[in-house]
Amino acid sequence: MYVMFREKNMSGQAAMEYLTIVGIALLLLTPIILVAQQHIKDLNNDTRMMLAMEAKNKIAAASDIVHAQGPPATMTITIQLPAGLVRAIVGNQMILIEVPSAEGSSDLVSMLDYNVTGNLSTSSGSHKIRIEAMYDKVNITVIS
Repeated sequence: MYVMFREKNMSGQAAMEYLTIVGIALLLLTPIILVAQQHIKDLNNDTRMMLAMEAKNKIAAASDIVHAQGPPATMTITIQLPAGLVRAIVGNQMILIEVPSAEGSSDLVSMLDYNVTGNLSTSSGSHKIRIEAMYDKVNITVIS
C-alpha cells in the first residue's frame, strides 16, 4: 500500500514539473509572438502603401504620355489597389490617394502640369483605367 501511495505522489510531481516547464516556455515565447505580430502589421501597412504608390505613379505616367500626345489619344492601364483606401481624388492638377497607416493616414500625391478630371475607385483589387486626352485636360475614369 505504501508503494502505491508513493507512485501517485511521483506522478503528481511529474505533472507539476511538466506544467511548470510549459508555463515558462509560454512566458518566454509571449514577447517573441508580440514582436512578430507588430512586424507583420508593419509589413501589411508597407505593402498597402507600396501598392497605392505604384498605382498612383502608373496613372501619372500614363497621363503624362497621353497629355503629350494630345487629343484624341487614349490609353488603358491596369492598376492594383490595396484594401482599405480612405479616398482617391483626381482633380485640378493632382492625383491623390489617401492610405490608412499606423499614424493615421498618409496622402500620396502626384502633381501634374495640366488639369486632370475623373474618378478613381477605392475598392481593392485590379482595375482597368482609361486615360483620355482632351483639349484642355486629361480625363481619368475607371472602366472595370
